[in-house]
Amino acid sequence: MRPYPNFRDLERIYGITWHDLVDLEPKLAQLLWESRQASVICRRWSDLERVFAPIRNSLADLVGSGRRHRWHPVLAGREAYEVAYWKLHGAVAALLPHSAGMADATEESRARPVSPSRRAASVALTIAAVCRS
Repeated sequence: MRPYPNFRDLERIYGITWHDLVDLEPKLAQLLWESRQASVICRRWSDLERVFAPIRNSLADLVGSGRRHRWHPVLAGREAYEVAYWKLHGAVAALLPHSAGMADATEESRARPVSPSRRAASVALTIAAVCRS
């Protein structure tokens, strides 16, 4: 179980999809790509908020009540912000373990050095899986 909301559940609740938001604000697609790149340097749950902070700040300029053009009926809403926030947050957290038991084991295994080629292969597979979702 994830320790944060699933953006797909929020899409169903609010009736706003990620793709709708990207159609209205194309810069969100670039922000998703940046989130996926940031997931590589996010090695443990304690890193998540530090790594996600610049993405969150960029998101606030594009979606929600803090966006530059507050007149837009969809993009200026809290619902749009939540869908986008949790989509991007999930992209940054994609490589992190999702259960507490896995977190302890993964922290121990991450203490040992991992070869760059093995890490790159793992990241490539994860990015491919996230792109399909």
